[in-house]
Amino acid sequence: MIVSRTSQKFGACFLSLSLWAACSSDDRAPAAGASRGGTAGVGGGSGAAARSGGSAQGARSGATHSGGNAGEDGGGEPGGAAGADGGMGAGTASGGHSIGEAGAVNDVSVGVCRFELQLGPGQRVDISSAAAELFGAITPDERVIAWTTVEDESVQLHTAERSGADRAFGAPRTLTIDSAPDRVAMSPDGLRVVYVDADGKAFSVVTRESHDDDFALSEPVEASILNGPDRALGPDELYGDPVISGNDLLFLYSRFGGGRTRTLFFSQRQSRDLPWPDGVEVAVPERFEAFDDYDRFQPTGMSGDGKTLFLWHEAEMSEFAAVFDTSNASFVRTANLGGLSGAMPNGDCSRLYYDSAGISPDLFFTATR
Repeated sequence: MIVSRTSQKFGACFLSLSLWAACSSDDRAPAAGASRGGTAGVGGGSGAAARSGGSAQGARSGATHSGGNAGEDGGGEPGGAAGADGGMGAGTASGGHSIGEAGAVNDVSVGVCRFELQLGPGQRVDISSAAAELFGAITPDERVIAWTTVEDESVQLHTAERSGADRAFGAPRTLTIDSAPDRVAMSPDGLRVVYVDADGKAFSVVTRESHDDDFALSEPVEASILNGPDRALGPDELYGDPVISGNDLLFLYSRFGGGRTRTLFFSQRQSRDLPWPDGVEVAVPERFEAFDDYDRFQPTGMSGDGKTLFLWHEAEMSEFAAVFDTSNASFVRTANLGGLSGAMPNGDCSRLYYDSAGISPDLFFTATR
C-alpha cells in the first residue's frame, strides 16, 4: 500500500526529522516503529516485544507505540538519548515518539531532510489495490509514482500520475518486466524506470517520450558501463536496489554476494547525457555491513540534495535514515525509523512514501514536520 496524507480512503504518514507516529483512523498504516514479528497495535496500546526477542516494550528500532517504552536502539529518556547506532536515539513523547539530537550537527546534515523529523499519521495512497505491492519510487513533485507486484511469477511494473501532490492518482498503467524481485528506480521527470534484470547481473531501463505515452523497453545507455564487459561486478556478485537522486546525477545500488560485506555503492555522473560510471563503495559503519550474502541494508530512497539516504534492513524489519557525505562516500550519522519499508522522500522531504513490508498489501505515505 502507498500512503498519502491527503487521502481519506487510504492511510498515510508524514516525515520530518523529529519522529512521532500515531495513526488515528481505522484504515491506517503500520506505525513507524512497528515490528513485523511483534503484536503491538498500530497507534494505540502498549508495544509488545520486538522481533529480535528483546523484552522491552516497543519495536527494536527505538520507535514506540502510544504507551510503549523505548526500544533497544534508543535511550528511554524523554527527548531521546544517543542510540546504539551512534545516531539518533528515540525517547517517548505524547502521541508517539521523538528523535533527539546526538552531538554536533555536521555541515553535511544541513540539507533538505533535517534531523528534527516528525512523522504524522500514515494513510494509504489512493491507488493501492488488493495485491501485495512493493513501492518503487515517487518523483520529487509527487506527480508520478511507480511500484511493482508479482503475478503468476512475473513482475508487473505499475505507474500512475496526477496533476498535483494533493490530487488523486489516475488509473495505473501496467507493464510486465523481466525483473528481479527488487524495488525499481525512477528518474525525477517520471520518464524513465530502472530495474535489476531477473538474473541480477545487469540493469534495464524502460522509457517514454512524454507523460501521455506508455513505457517500453529501451537501450540502457545510462547503465552501459555498469552492464559492460569491464564493469567491476564480481563473478559471484549480483546487482540490487537501484535509487536515482532528485537531480538525476547520483545513482545508488547494491552489489552483494561473493562474501562482500560492504554492499552499498554510489555512482555520480556530471551530466544526464552520460552513463553512470562504476560506483564507489560506501564506507558504511560496521553496523551496516552484511552478515552474509543476502543480509544487506537495501537503499530505498535519497533526499533531493543527496545528503540523506534511506535504507531497509529485512532482518530487523526496520528502515534507517543516514546522513551521507558524498565527498568521502561515508555516513555521518544514522537514525532508525522503524517499520517504514522502502521509504523515499518527496522533493522537499515533507512527505515520506513507503510500503508495509508485506504486513498488508498497501502503499503509504507519511508527513514530516
